[in-house]
Amino acid sequence: MDLKNFDELSQYVKVHSVEDMLLPVLKNQLIFYQGEIDELDDVQGLIFKLNKSTERKYTNILGDTIHAEVIDIKENLEKLQMLYHERLDDNISKNVLFNILAYRLTRLEKYILDAFTYDSEQYFDPSVTVFKEGCVYVDCGALDGYTTTKFMLHCPSYKQIYLYEPMVNYYQDCVKNIQTLQVNNIVVRQAAVADKNCRLKFSANVRGSSKADDSGDIIVQAVSLDEDVSESVDFIKMDIEGSEKLALKGAEQHIKNDNPMLAICVYHLPSDLWEIPNIIAEMNPNYSFHFRHHKINTDETVCYAVPKHYKNLSANYVASLSPSTEIACRRFINNIENIENLNLLKSEVYLLKQVGNFQRSNLNHVSVVKELKDWTMQLEEAKEYHLDKVKKCEEKIAKCFQTIVEQEQSIDILTNENKKLTFHLKEEINRPWYKKSSQKNNKLDKIE
Repeated sequence: MDLKNFDELSQYVKVHSVEDMLLPVLKNQLIFYQGEIDELDDVQGLIFKLNKSTERKYTNILGDTIHAEVIDIKENLEKLQMLYHERLDDNISKNVLFNILAYRLTRLEKYILDAFTYDSEQYFDPSVTVFKEGCVYVDCGALDGYTTTKFMLHCPSYKQIYLYEPMVNYYQDCVKNIQTLQVNNIVVRQAAVADKNCRLKFSANVRGSSKADDSGDIIVQAVSLDEDVSESVDFIKMDIEGSEKLALKGAEQHIKNDNPMLAICVYHLPSDLWEIPNIIAEMNPNYSFHFRHHKINTDETVCYAVPKHYKNLSANYVASLSPSTEIACRRFINNIENIENLNLLKSEVYLLKQVGNFQRSNLNHVSVVKELKDWTMQLEEAKEYHLDKVKKCEEKIAKCFQTIVEQEQSIDILTNENKKLTFHLKEEINRPWYKKSSQKNNKLDKIE
């Protein structure tokens, strides 16, 4: 299936049932993970098998994920259409939304590649992000502090930074890394961000993917930004694994009164794409919305909500970090990026090995095909040879049959002639002269 634009996608969703849309994508994914499918399986059977094939391998179970995403598109198509036609403020954003939805409906990688905004820096895309002088920045989901150091280089005139990281090991890493920057206007909180001050259950997944989970075995403190940050804020970044909607509600007063720049991840839950812009717009209509997709997988789709009056905001102020802080920021960023580059290099090596395996497999395939062609040609030659032999044998058999027929005819003629001779012989024997001659011969035999 090849969806070419948003209107074509919308029409496809309108005229097809959820089951009709799910069947082909579930079958294709199950073939990818298992190599085969049972054509008798219905949607629920395919979801069950796909879940079994992907559980404990990924942070999401794929069958349920595909099911939830397709249902969300079907049930909320009008809201997605409104987002596309009325809320999103530029063509890049509309392209991102279309391709993310097309990928969810087809699972074809080409749509993710087309959604990828290759020239955009995550959270700080210069085409949409505006930094106020004396900015108060809030980082929800700080992890190790990497994003905060990037912010500091983009906005060296910042006034204050608040970081929130609930997991103790990441919090400790964050504190340690921030201390190396030699500044005193950064507050690091060991807390999650939610709609109110409370305690939450968390589950520890792979690095950077820990999240609120009612079945989790880790208890963390959670705060609302409205209650925890008393001063006005100018920039809020959120990457908190599906808790973004609750956290936004907990920052409602800041969003209404302070008009902060917002960079909110919208890829964790199917409905995040349309619900998060709607929540923000309902709190404060003074925003324009932009989407950017920052990776060549399904992660890191970010909604940038930019206060409309920021378009007239001048950024001609001059500021810089102290040399020691800037060096520390760049050293820390380089260390993180070197690790990421090393992991990328390992991935490239792995992919090259897979390409090599494919090429060898392809060469083997070509060799096997050549052997099969040669063998087929030899079989054809043998077939022609044996057909010729059979033809000659059939000709010989036909000649033999003809000879037999001729011999049978000759035998019939000889038999008839023999019968005639026998008949005539009997007649002559019965004649008087033969009898007299026979008696005379008998007398002569006696005298002798």
